[in-house]
Order: sequence, then C-alpha cells, then structure tokens
Amino acid sequence: MSKVGHPYSQDLRDSGTHFDCSSLAYYAWQNAGGNIMYEGANTAATEGKFCYDHNYLVNYEEMQPGNLIFYSYSKNGRFFNITHVAIYVGNGMVVEAANERIGVVYRPVQSV
Repeated sequence: MSKVGHPYSQDLRDSGTHFDCSSLAYYAWQNAGGNIMYEGANTAATEGKFCYDHNYLVNYEEMQPGNLIFYSYSKNGRFFNITHVAIYVGNGMVVEAANERIGVVYRPVQSV
C-alpha cells in the first residue's frame, strides 16, 4: 500500500521509486520476508511459474492479502501467457503497477 501513487516504469523498476507490475510484487514479497525471484528473473510470468511450481495456488474465494493474481492479456509465449500481476490486499481490492498513465494504484480486482 505504501507504493500507491508511485510512477510506473519498466526501465526504472529497480530504483525503489518506480515500479512495473512484477517488480512491485517482487519487492512486496521481499519486504514480507519472501522471495519470488525464479529462474533468474522476476517477470510476471516467472513469478506465476514460481507460484505454480511451488503449489501456491488458491481459488479466488480463498484469496488472502499478499496473494498474487496473474493475468493474460495477450499471447506472449511466456508461462501461461502471463502478462500482468497484481497483489491482492483483501475485500476484493488489489494494489498493482497498472501502466505508465496511472502508475501504482489501489483498485478493485479486475474481472476474475
């Protein structure tokens, strides 16, 4: 939640001042004592593969704050064509680095 309002940037994703979706998820988990760096990368697709390979899958009804929601908006050849990740924060809401136009936002879960 502390990153809401920060700008979106893939180029500056490791600066601590700008985030893309996967760096936001990575640093949130790291701050909570977890590590989702996988296969040498922290893209949304590799984070999804990490969760899949470690059986960290839950149904939407079982979601808890900190769980990740993965989206596939287009075919990209990556794991399950994952293109985006958001962090579930409870009560049907997520924090996500949406895009360059709106940055890191707190909003309702996009369609499940």
